[in-house]
Amino acid sequence: LQDAVTVFETEIVKLALNGYELANATGKQAEDITLTVRYAAFKKEFLKALSERLSAATKAARITFFTFPTLYFSIFRNLISRKKELLFIVDIGGETTEITLIYKATIEEVFTLPIGVINFIDRIAEKFDTDNDSAGALLKRYVAGTLGKEVEETIKTVLKNEIQKWQPAFAKLL
Repeated sequence: LQDAVTVFETEIVKLALNGYELANATGKQAEDITLTVRYAAFKKEFLKALSERLSAATKAARITFFTFPTLYFSIFRNLISRKKELLFIVDIGGETTEITLIYKATIEEVFTLPIGVINFIDRIAEKFDTDNDSAGALLKRYVAGTLGKEVEETIKTVLKNEIQKWQPAFAKLL
């Protein structure tokens, strides 16, 4: 298996010595160490093909890959390290929603739901009998607060109805 994949991301998400979490254990001694590491990998041939295409298209000298859960975790590490309760980072993309579950400053699980912004746009397009580009523009104006009251209320109802459809999928994660 190791010949078939390339690890492109390695991140220490939790380090504890004798039960005490630390940001850095350099020069420390302990009888007990707890280390949680998150790895991300691609099939070697996929990573090679993707890197070649990106390099050719962008003329970039170096291509670096990362995952959003690790990126978010790295950015918010200081805030997260002070929290002992359950945290969720939700990234709603075009076609999927990625939910990162963090507990006691450790990424415990990453879930992907097949639901995204396109679902909202599709429902708005249906409601207003329009194309997806126009529906996307309406959604942007709704978020910006630049719509008339009646259209705003209609979109608000559409969004609430669509979110209710997400609840069973989200509940399965818990």
